[in-house]
Amino acid sequence: MKHMTAMEIDRLHKQQNAALIGMKSKYQTILEFDEVTRRDMKPMTADGREFTKARRDARSDLVNELKQVLHGMNDRKQRALMARPNWTRFGFMSNYRFAEEAEDSVLSNGKTLSSILNEITRLRIANEARLIPAQELASQADAAAAAGDWGSLRIYAMEVGNRVADKGLSGEQLRDAQKQVASLLEEVVLPSEQAESLTKIDEIEAMAENGLKVFYSAVGITYHGLKGGVPEMPKSEEQKAA
Repeated sequence: MKHMTAMEIDRLHKQQNAALIGMKSKYQTILEFDEVTRRDMKPMTADGREFTKARRDARSDLVNELKQVLHGMNDRKQRALMARPNWTRFGFMSNYRFAEEAEDSVLSNGKTLSSILNEITRLRIANEARLIPAQELASQADAAAAAGDWGSLRIYAMEVGNRVADKGLSGEQLRDAQKQVASLLEEVVLPSEQAESLTKIDEIEAMAENGLKVFYSAVGITYHGLKGGVPEMPKSEEQKAA
C-alpha cells in the first residue's frame, strides 16, 4: 500500500476535478452533436458518404474520448483508495509519522533516516508497553494524546485493548483502563489535514463515480444509483418561450 502525502492527495483531487469538468464539457459536445444530427438528417453527407453511418462513426470518436478521460479518473480513484486506510482516524494515528511532504528531493535521504529513527522509537515504545500495567498505560496514553503523539497513543491502545488479564488488577479495573484509552482514540483532536485529506479522497472517488454516470448516459444508459449529475441540453429560445 503506497502512502500518499497531503500534498499528493490535493494534487490528485485537483486533477480529478479538472477531468470531471472536461468530461462534462465533452458530454455537452455530444448532446449538441446529437441535436445537430436530428435536425439535419439527410440521406448523404456533402462528401458522398451515408449520413447515418458518418455521424455514427463521428459520435463513436467522441464517446471514445470520454472513455479515455474515464480511465484516467478510475486510475486516480484506485490510487486514492489504496492510500485511504492511512488517512482514516486510526490509520492516521498509526502512520502519521510517514506523512512527509517531500519526495525525490534533496531532503529525501534525511527524511528516510528520520523515518527509520521514528520506527525504532515506536518499536522501543511497543516493547516497553508490554511491561507496563494497564492503569499506567492509560495514564501514558492520556499524556500521549495531550502531546499530540498519536503514534504512541495507538501503540498503548493496541497493547491495553488486547489484554485479557493484568497482574495486580481486577477484571473491572482492566476494563476501566481499556475504556479510558478507547475513549481517547475516539475523542482526541487530530490535525485538520487528516480530515481534509480523507474528505478529498472520498471526493476523488465520488467524482470518478460521477464520470462513470456521464459516460453511461453518453452511450444511452441511465443509472440513477451512481452519484453526481449529468449535464442537460440547453433549451432553445423556442423551448424557453414555450
